Amino acid sequence: MPMRAPSVMVSSTSMDSVPMVSVSLPMSFQHRALLPGCIHMGLVFLSIAALLVLNTGRVSAETIRMTGMTVDGAVHEVTLDEIDETGTIEEVVYNPYEKGKVRYSGVLLDKLVARFADPSVTTVRMTAIDDYRTVFEKAEWQKFRILFVTRRKGERFGLEKKGPARIVYPDFDAEKEIYQVNLPKWMWMIQEIKFE
Repeated sequence: MPMRAPSVMVSSTSMDSVPMVSVSLPMSFQHRALLPGCIHMGLVFLSIAALLVLNTGRVSAETIRMTGMTVDGAVHEVTLDEIDETGTIEEVVYNPYEKGKVRYSGVLLDKLVARFADPSVTTVRMTAIDDYRTVFEKAEWQKFRILFVTRRKGERFGLEKKGPARIVYPDFDAEKEIYQVNLPKWMWMIQEIKFE
């Protein structure tokens, strides 16, 4: 009996659900010698399925989901170009995670909130693709320059470079304790912003 190729299925029941991926590796006891090749083929198909999820599921390398108390109360998929229209700045920033200076451009968090959120918003919650979350209070974006990065070295950057967006502190100073405290708020691969 000939061996069938692995099959991959990507399914999603709604826009809010996480797409499910299943890989089927049909095999009989007689074909156990073919297991290494079958596993290799399965991994190839799984990689393709993962790319499909990234391109067709909730995660997009081109938009950021904005929820909560948005300017009109609706959920929006906002493009990076729309975010940039708020007014970008460019800064060469010391990135303590990369241990070097990097040229970033993007929108300051206070400007982002002013454009896309209801005026009464006092809290911004950001969620990354890996479900890492951080919270910014109004007092923080009034005290610190917090940059919502949409370009790295002048270019858009995708998931493979920890995009599509990041948070950095342009005035980071390793000698100042307050910036050490804020290190966990540096984040990347941002997919959602919730205004509260």
